[in-house]
Amino acid sequence: MIIQDELHLISGPLGSMVGIYEPVIDELCTDRRGASPVLPKIIASTATVRRYEDQIKGLFGRETVALFPPHGLEEGRSFFAEPATSADGTPEPGRRYIGVMSASLGSTQTVQVRVAAATLQAAVDIPEEDRDGYWTNLNFLNSLRELGNTVSLLQADIPDYLTGLRRRDGIVPRWPHRQMELTSRRRSDEIPKAIEQLQVRYAPGKERQEAIDICLASNIIEVGVDIDRLALMTIVGQPKTTAQYIQVSGRVGRKQEVSPGLVITIYGAAKPRDRSHYERFRTYHQQLYAQVEPTSVTPFAMPVLRRALHVAAVAYVRQTAPETLGPDPFPSTAYDEAIRLLRERAEIAEPDELPVLDRFARDRARQWGGWERTEWDANPRTGDPLQGLMRFAGTLPDLDRRATIWDVPTSMRNVDAECRLEISQAYLFEDTAAEEPA
Repeated sequence: MIIQDELHLISGPLGSMVGIYEPVIDELCTDRRGASPVLPKIIASTATVRRYEDQIKGLFGRETVALFPPHGLEEGRSFFAEPATSADGTPEPGRRYIGVMSASLGSTQTVQVRVAAATLQAAVDIPEEDRDGYWTNLNFLNSLRELGNTVSLLQADIPDYLTGLRRRDGIVPRWPHRQMELTSRRRSDEIPKAIEQLQVRYAPGKERQEAIDICLASNIIEVGVDIDRLALMTIVGQPKTTAQYIQVSGRVGRKQEVSPGLVITIYGAAKPRDRSHYERFRTYHQQLYAQVEPTSVTPFAMPVLRRALHVAAVAYVRQTAPETLGPDPFPSTAYDEAIRLLRERAEIAEPDELPVLDRFARDRARQWGGWERTEWDANPRTGDPLQGLMRFAGTLPDLDRRATIWDVPTSMRNVDAECRLEISQAYLFEDTAAEEPA
C-alpha cells in the first residue's frame, strides 16, 4: 500500500518529474510471485484539486479512481463532516476574510503599515483571555522581494507610524519587538525551531511577552505548519492560485472554539488582478473551492525526458540487476525492459509523446553503449570523473574534457536548474593596464 499525502502539491514541474519515476516505483512494488501480478494500492489525500482523475492518470497510471468519502446528500455535508452549530442551532464562528484596498494611499506598503499597526494595537484592546490567538500576526508574502520590503517597514515605517499614533491619540503603542522570518532562506534545521517559537503562547499578566509579534512567511507555510493557537493572518497580494490561497489561509483559525480565524488580504490598487479579486470579493469567497484551478502534470514532455529519462532507466537497471553489475558492457536487455515500462505508462498518460520518448530512448542507449564507462559515479569526490557515467545535477563539469556525463537530479526540492552569478572585475585591470604607458 502506498499512502500519498498532499497530492494537490504534486503538480506542475514537480509533478512532471515525479511522474517519470513512478513507473519504476510501481514496478518495484508489484508482487509477481503468483499467477497474475498484484499492483500496490494507492491512497492519496488531497484538499484542493480539480480534475483529479487526469492528475492521477499522469502520476500513477491508474485509470480507475474512487473518491472517498463521497459527496453528501445535502450541500455542506459529507460522509464524515457537517457544519458546526451551537446548542441553539446557530452556526459556530468560523474563519472570516477581510479585503483591504486603498487607491488613495498611493502604495501597498503604506496600506501594510496601517494594517500592521492596527492589528498590533487591536490585540491589546481585546480581553486577555482571548488575546493569544491574535497576538501573533502571521504575514504571508508571495515573493522574497516583497518580504524584504516588509522587513524594512517593520524596522522603520511601522514604529514611526506607532509613534505618531501615540502623539495624536495618547495610546501606549505595542512595538513589534519579537519578529521572525519563516522562509526557504533559513536552514532546514532551523525550521522546526521556528515552528516551536510560533507555538509559544501569550502569557496573561506578564509584562515581557515571549510570544512572537509578527512572523513573515513565504510559501513554506502552505503545508506542515499546524499550530492551533494562530488565528490572525495578513496576506499581502492575492496568491497566484486559488489552491495556494486556500492552503495558506487554512494555517489560522484551526481551532474555532479557541480562536476563530481572521484573514486580512491586502490588495494592490495598481495590480489589475488584485483589483478584480477585490471587486468580486464576496462572490469569490462564497464559491472558493469552485474556483480552484485544474492541475497540470506532463511527465513525458520533452524537457522532462531530457532531464530524467536516463535516470529512471538507470534506477530500474540498478534495482533489478545484481549488485556487481557495472555500466560496461551496456545492459541492453535490462535497459529495454525499463523503456518498456515507461512506454506503457506513456500510452496511458500521454500517448502523443511516444515518438519523442522513443527518440530519447535510442539516443540514451547509443550514448551509454558508446561511452564505455566502467563506473557509475562520476563525481570528483566520490567517484571517477574519467570513467564514471553519472554526476550530480548542477555540479560544474570539467571544461577541459569533451566527454559527456549524464546529469542526475538527486532531490525533488529543486526541480529547476540554478546558477551562481559572479561579477568579475577583470575588465577594470585590463583598462588600467591599457592606460599605463609602455
